[in-house]
Amino acid sequence: MRLIHSLPLSFLASGLVIVLCLCTACVFGPSTSGQPANPSATDVGIVPIASNYLNKSFTLEEAASAVADNYQNQVNGSLQNPTFYYIKGENVDESGKAERWIFGARVGNSTSMLIYDSTGASRITWQGLLPEQVINTASILSPASIIKIAYPENQNITGDLQLEINNGEYTVTAPSGSHPQEYRINATTGVLIATYA
Repeated sequence: MRLIHSLPLSFLASGLVIVLCLCTACVFGPSTSGQPANPSATDVGIVPIASNYLNKSFTLEEAASAVADNYQNQVNGSLQNPTFYYIKGENVDESGKAERWIFGARVGNSTSMLIYDSTGASRITWQGLLPEQVINTASILSPASIIKIAYPENQNITGDLQLEINNGEYTVTAPSGSHPQEYRINATTGVLIATYA
């Protein structure tokens, strides 16, 4: 009889011990000395990998050749080169090299954005409109020449210019805060068309 009465008290005592252990863990918790126990396991969000490979830049000719080759491989070895109607260079430096080139291209009724950067060439199907005028990269001034026209003394060149080619014109856009911030230049003659603050 004495054993039956002591069982509920045993359960109550065990429950109290468990609750006290949990409360102690909540109050004291892990060490909060300001330094994590394992610094390599700290979550700092997305961090770019420090590598020269990722920051490589390319000439317009290198990128155009690479995306044309990639396009032919993706359409089962077709010998037909894509026709470019729009070109954009991102993070362009004073030598005219860009970290990424984007080409608005058309072959027949198919429209694509062909991209070339340090990860290689890729193709994205594009449903949007492209300019009507074809860009012949062999008959336009090089990006390096256009940048020298926009910046004849290399002033204020930070290496993160944006360059676009369409409808017979280059548009060189400088980072925010630059004056002027945008130049429009004829792609074949190099004549400065306009500047915008």
